[in-house]
Amino acid sequence: MKRFKFLMTAMTLCAAMVFTACGAEKEEEEKKDKKDKKDKTEEDSEIRVSSTEDLLDAIASGVTIVIEDGVYDMTPDLEELYGSDGKEFNNHHDYVQIRDAYDGLELVITGVDDLTIKGDYETELQVEPRYACVLNFENCEDISLEGMTVGHTTGEGYCSGAVLYFSDCDGVNISGMDLYGCGTYGIYANYSYNITVDSTIIRDCSYGTVNIMDSSAEFNDCPMYGCECFNLFDIYDSTVTFNNCDFHDNRASEYGADFIYDTEANSVIFNNCSFGGFETSVLNAQTFNYGSFTFNDCTYDDSITDDPTDVTYLDVDNLEDFLDSIYPYTYVTLASGTYVLSDYINSIDVDEFNDTHDYVNIEEVFDGYEVLISDVPGLTISGGTDDPLDTEIQTDPRYADVLAFINCSDVSVYNMTLGHTDLGQCSGDVLSFNTCSNVELSNLDLYGCGVYGVYMENVDWFTAYDCHIHDCEYGPICTYDQQSYCYFNNCVFDNSNAGFTMQADIFMNVFDECTFGEYESQSILYNFQAQCNDCVFTEFKDPEIDYYGEYFDINGFTEAYVGDFDYVCEWFGFMKNTDGEISYLPIVDNETFENECFGVIIYNDGTGVIRDIEGVEYDYFEYEENENGNFLMITSDTEGIFDDEDAYIYFYEETDNDYFRVMYLEYGNNVYNAYSYAY
Repeated sequence: MKRFKFLMTAMTLCAAMVFTACGAEKEEEEKKDKKDKKDKTEEDSEIRVSSTEDLLDAIASGVTIVIEDGVYDMTPDLEELYGSDGKEFNNHHDYVQIRDAYDGLELVITGVDDLTIKGDYETELQVEPRYACVLNFENCEDISLEGMTVGHTTGEGYCSGAVLYFSDCDGVNISGMDLYGCGTYGIYANYSYNITVDSTIIRDCSYGTVNIMDSSAEFNDCPMYGCECFNLFDIYDSTVTFNNCDFHDNRASEYGADFIYDTEANSVIFNNCSFGGFETSVLNAQTFNYGSFTFNDCTYDDSITDDPTDVTYLDVDNLEDFLDSIYPYTYVTLASGTYVLSDYINSIDVDEFNDTHDYVNIEEVFDGYEVLISDVPGLTISGGTDDPLDTEIQTDPRYADVLAFINCSDVSVYNMTLGHTDLGQCSGDVLSFNTCSNVELSNLDLYGCGVYGVYMENVDWFTAYDCHIHDCEYGPICTYDQQSYCYFNNCVFDNSNAGFTMQADIFMNVFDECTFGEYESQSILYNFQAQCNDCVFTEFKDPEIDYYGEYFDINGFTEAYVGDFDYVCEWFGFMKNTDGEISYLPIVDNETFENECFGVIIYNDGTGVIRDIEGVEYDYFEYEENENGNFLMITSDTEGIFDDEDAYIYFYEETDNDYFRVMYLEYGNNVYNAYSYAY
């Protein structure tokens, strides 16, 4: 009986074990089925592509794109898809645009949410144009880039496009990437937030490692090396954290380099980061002017002990010591007071001065001398207090710049006032920069009669903060052959006779929280090279008639000739002086233009046009020049502007200078004049 119970118990246990095993096996199979279905669902949601065209067609919200192994030179494909003008492609794609980038085409991904693009083991994306960013993202959210190598095709020379560019994006995740130059920066972010970069290499870029503007970003475990830097980091009004990152074997550009371009960075934190010899040397030389910078548990390589960028600090209280202090890597503080450069220059032997100064020359201009500072890296000039009105540098000659800089790098001017001694006609600027890089102005008051408050030609990286630029003859700012962005923050531009002159092929000029006067507002609002954020503008009002200047006599002027005009000369505001009373030549066209100022444009083909102040052309005429070519007789008058009286035009130019010209218009028994500049 006991043996039977034992057998029954054993059989029951075996059955239970069998059923238990079967149940476990069934549960395992169900789990496997669920996993297979999940993997299949994820696999089905992925789009695998193997061409540029397939990649562009696949881009949409809520999509994961896997780019198969291979090197993709996207430029030929973009050119083929773009066609003659790109309209057909761009009109048929909601999230992708192809646009011109000066020397080629670039890809722009816009308006996408929840997009992932990742490589498949060895995937590389390239573009050829130097001005194109490899991948642009604009107005996107929740973007992930994983496991790819991205850069410009190999070749010597600088680029003007970054590798990855983000504008107005939120929620960007970059991991396991290799971003290489000659792109300007590995990552360029503008008004983009919550950017996270993990285990990503940034190397061999031509301007620096990253450029973060009005954004927030975090970098984790990222090595950055081999970059030629104007600045190792460019960070503007942003919050950035680097955790466990390694910076090594970077180098300075030919203009020198700073560790970081710290233009009001909100907060920059380095945690457990390591810095090589070059990086340590430029960090040691850095003067942090703005923002909050924190270094926690970082390691440094002090092997570069002979640091050429050690800064010398000098306090001076006279112009002789001030000019003697102009030297590389020098911070010069000029004590409070008013200093007239022209008075000092007139008291010294100019030739002897030039023979004994390596970095400062006194150059002769038409009506005096100007100070030219050249070939100086790392120079800072500051007033004696935080109030710019306490320290003022003036000059008297109308043709002189107050201070001119050429071939300088890392130049800063702070806390002072600069201008010409009297208002009136000028041909010199207040501050002039030619072939310079990393120029920073802060807390300045720059006033006319200088032609421009700041004149820049071939300048790379310019920033201005808390500056007041006013009462200039031609306008506050002029740029030619611009090499990169200009940035203005909390600046005031007003009371100048005209607006901004900005000539740059591709670079944008950014104005944050700036205030503009009438002419400055009219100019900046219609300037396609200006981006204004939270700025204040002034409504433009028609100018008073006496804006057009003053009456000139011809003392100091000689005859000019029509043949001297290359293209066109234009004169506005014809006036006459009768016993000290200034009156203007009115437009005679019934009562419409009575007593208004008008302009005359003379073309060098025997024709001319008369137009009103707003540019409306309403009278054309022909002229004949005399045998000497120094005056014209108007031979046709279609609208009766000159009221059947004979009209003669005489031209004069300043002696020894063909830039400033006066036109005399003899009309009936009256003689009127107007002035212009040679074109």
